[in-house]
Amino acid sequence: GKSSSKSNFTVITVKGEFSPDNPVQYSLTYDGVKYDGALDKHPLKNSYSTELGVVIKSEAEITIYRDGEGEKVCAKSVKKAQTITSEKALEIARTKLGKKLHDGEIYIRYIANPISTAKGYYYYVAVCPNDSDVYAVLIDETSGEIVAVRE
Repeated sequence: GKSSSKSNFTVITVKGEFSPDNPVQYSLTYDGVKYDGALDKHPLKNSYSTELGVVIKSEAEITIYRDGEGEKVCAKSVKKAQTITSEKALEIARTKLGKKLHDGEIYIRYIANPISTAKGYYYYVAVCPNDSDVYAVLIDETSGEIVAVRE
């Protein structure tokens, strides 16, 4: 199949314990455009995040509002110079998932280590051919090794 649409984005994640009565908000201006809103709580972790429909290629100052007070933080990419590209991750996923990648919507995400408490990042490449099935691989960010498979 052919991609009908694709979009790159930036994920902002804030870790910590916050009052459940007060939403965690953010505000930033990048490339002359203002972005603001609420961060969504992760259902299992002590973190809050949102997706911005823009790729922040350099550092950006973000104000995080929690429990009524604002705190400025500097956001920057966690990717290393030796990190493979998302296109390369898709090629690697194709070696394991084969034709399944042609049967549905494809997701490629660059995520923090979901396997252990060790630091590091992985590419998660998944295809969802229908509402109940997901085929996916987890790929090491620098070596390109497939470290987990869901078929």
